[in-house]
Amino acid sequence: MEVCDADDGSLDEDPWRRGRCRGAWPVTGRPVEPPAPDPKMVRAARVHLTGRYAKGVQVLLWETYERPMPDVDAIEAVIKAAEDGTAIGPDLAAALVLAQAVRLDADRREFRLLNAARDAGLEAEAIATVLDLPGAHAAREHIDHLVRRASRPVAAVSEGPPLRSGSTGPDEDRRSRRRGQRAQHAAHNGQARGGEGQGRDGAASAAETTREGSSKEEVPRGAVDDRRP
Repeated sequence: MEVCDADDGSLDEDPWRRGRCRGAWPVTGRPVEPPAPDPKMVRAARVHLTGRYAKGVQVLLWETYERPMPDVDAIEAVIKAAEDGTAIGPDLAAALVLAQAVRLDADRREFRLLNAARDAGLEAEAIATVLDLPGAHAAREHIDHLVRRASRPVAAVSEGPPLRSGSTGPDEDRRSRRRGQRAQHAAHNGQARGGEGQGRDGAASAAETTREGSSKEEVPRGAVDDRRP
């Protein structure tokens, strides 16, 4: 922890330094939480970080299906790059956007879980006890907060416009590949059937030639050919 002098007045001027020195951010009475990120910003952040940090199968999934790397993996990659001194400003900004998207996903998941708990008969007092909240009123406020968060739009990976410009999207790409595979399969079957037909024609021709040859019996030299008129 950073060594601080609480009497020099610098802590009041620099909240970041104050948070580092005291090990916690100042309490303002209300949670300081950024708003839910714009889905367009989330998609742009995923495109940027996938292009910068995807590795191995993540590259294959991105190039084949335009499926970006998972948000948590992208954030972790940026943190590691920042620690190594290789991260750039846009990387950090994109990771911060994705961090808000991950938080929104977690809130939506918790909202669904709390609904399931209440449907199962868990009262607000019990929820407050589990979450270590002051009381039932605080639990209801927390649930109301999650209701507002759950109503926010999200940037699902499988939804929205194509992630890369000029692309028709992963679904259309898959349909195009299937059409191409069916056409290739049909062409291959056609060639196989054509080969079989040629084989049958050739075999018939060879058989006919054999029959013609056998009908013409070889006449020994000096013998009389009775077949001549």
